[in-house]
Amino acid sequence: MKSALIFALGALGLLAFANRHKSTAGARRVELPLEQPRRPRARRMRFRHRTPDGLLDLNSATLFELKELTGMADGLAERIIENRPYMTKIDLIGRRVIPDATYDIIKHSITVAYAA
Repeated sequence: MKSALIFALGALGLLAFANRHKSTAGARRVELPLEQPRRPRARRMRFRHRTPDGLLDLNSATLFELKELTGMADGLAERIIENRPYMTKIDLIGRRVIPDATYDIIKHSITVAYAA
């Protein structure tokens, strides 16, 4: 009885393997391009210091990224980098890094990511 059961299971296994081999052989093959098109490096780098919501992290943003913010002058961006790290974005005002008017303009575009 055992040998008949083993024979039946082996036959089913071979049958399943043969059917699988037939289904993959007859399937259309899609030609994949040899090289995947990649986004330019500059575009990938631009969003590296942003959260999924699009907010710019003050503790890791580059000078270029800070200058892109509306109302941000070169000197203010340099001062932000010099006074790192920040615990909250209100530290910009508390430490007198940027004026209140500039903070009111950029406060909805920035965040502070906490170090793990």
